[in-house]
Amino acid sequence: MTKKIRQNAIADILEERKYQLQQKEWNDNNNTQGLWASYIVNYVSRWAMPYSFNVDKYTFRICMIKTAALALAAIEWYDVQTECFDEKQALKVGSKSTLKEIQKEK
Repeated sequence: MTKKIRQNAIADILEERKYQLQQKEWNDNNNTQGLWASYIVNYVSRWAMPYSFNVDKYTFRICMIKTAALALAAIEWYDVQTECFDEKQALKVGSKSTLKEIQKEK
């Protein structure tokens, strides 16, 4: 059951990332490391102060999916900006889903 839960979460994260990329007002190239961190903190910290937003609209899970998708976007942005993308460092969606498992393959 854990594998299915993880697969569903990853699918939802990728779907949210796809949604982000389709938004006309969202342009990854306009961001900086500080802005990425700010966006991520915004979603993750909502649950530290749940009285400050609509809990019915943004459930804990939705906030975490948005946070994970933003983290993915930040990683993509960073790799493009620094041109340091290394195929060996990429997290693979599939049978090996943790960094520790991927590192064992090297």
